[in-house]
Amino acid sequence: MRGARRLMAAALLSALVLPLSACGAAGEDAVPLTSDGREIITLGVTTPVQTARALAGAFNARSEDYYVEVTEYAYGTTATPELLYTQLTAGTAPDIIAAAPPELGEAEDSGAFLELTPLLDELSPRLVPAVESALRERPELYGLPYEFEIGTFLVHPSQTGGRESLTMEEAEECAAALGEGCTVFGSWMDREQLFIRVMEAAAGEYLDLEAGTCNFEDPGFIGLLELCMDQRAAGSELPETDGQLLMSLTLQGVDMLCVQERNYGDDYAFMGFPADGEDSAKGWLTGSQALLRVNASGNTEGALEFLNFALGEEAQRLCECFPVLQSELDRRLDEAAEGKNAKGPLTDAGAEKFDTLLNSGLHFGGRPEAVSQIMLEEAQAYFGGAITAQEAARRMQERVGLYLAERA
Repeated sequence: MRGARRLMAAALLSALVLPLSACGAAGEDAVPLTSDGREIITLGVTTPVQTARALAGAFNARSEDYYVEVTEYAYGTTATPELLYTQLTAGTAPDIIAAAPPELGEAEDSGAFLELTPLLDELSPRLVPAVESALRERPELYGLPYEFEIGTFLVHPSQTGGRESLTMEEAEECAAALGEGCTVFGSWMDREQLFIRVMEAAAGEYLDLEAGTCNFEDPGFIGLLELCMDQRAAGSELPETDGQLLMSLTLQGVDMLCVQERNYGDDYAFMGFPADGEDSAKGWLTGSQALLRVNASGNTEGALEFLNFALGEEAQRLCECFPVLQSELDRRLDEAAEGKNAKGPLTDAGAEKFDTLLNSGLHFGGRPEAVSQIMLEEAQAYFGGAITAQEAARRMQERVGLYLAERA
């Protein structure tokens, strides 16, 4: 049994294009062992989510060959990515790193992480097709989510004449019809909060990371900046009357599907950012709060076995959000349909709404951390009155364009 698993991991590793020094077994230092002879592999965790730690415990209870030691890094501080960059450069980083998707993106350009497309190929038949398809959009794959969330907007068809897809003009008309003080997104959301959602849901039309191009001076993007400016300023008081047509929502699991049905009955639908065209996606994917990345200079064979386990049937039952394993997602949906979910039942109509959302052409949101920071800095300058929307777009174009050109 032990030998078979080692052969499978070794076969997968041989499919990955690595320099000789990247292979954990090629190092001069002896691999550390537990008292019972298992190789120790290290997992660095930078998020507060408990699932990665639970996965390590479950793996250790099953594996005959490897034992995972967890190292926790400080959460929510710039010091953690800086420390990990230093460790990756020095060859002292953990074998596996569970970090938020934007973190450590710069290290991907340096070859610090193992490219995981061969592992995705092996896992493909078992994964949720929408997630697998979205992962394949990336030119190179350096991290795999073990669970996922969906960002979307919830709308009540009773307030839109039955429509479940709206242009921005139609959304504004529907909001105005709801009465004074009602807006498309609600006044609780300030300019920066809406811009962050714009980056996730709509900015991809103006940024092509694979081609290394951007088009932020397009009138459509400038219009999105101006749309955000119509929201309240960050830190300002909320108006006494506040209503919204679209509710920003992050679906974190089947429980939340049951909650929407309990709260709204059949009068709800999921839709994406208001846009021209009926075929736009109804939301966007996020890799929950952590991606699993493999240190290319660490114990890659052990790390790959851990990733195989993390995306397997037993481990996927530990997910707090939507599991990436199709069979586990089906199990949870079936339980909800049978009334076994603590948040309430999920009817066939509710399950169909979710299926429509999931298979509407979702993409993984997110950009390199540096790109997000540039965009937010220039948007903040515009929101603060220092520059015009056109100037903010021009500066984003120049700075992001330079960033992309340097990495071409």
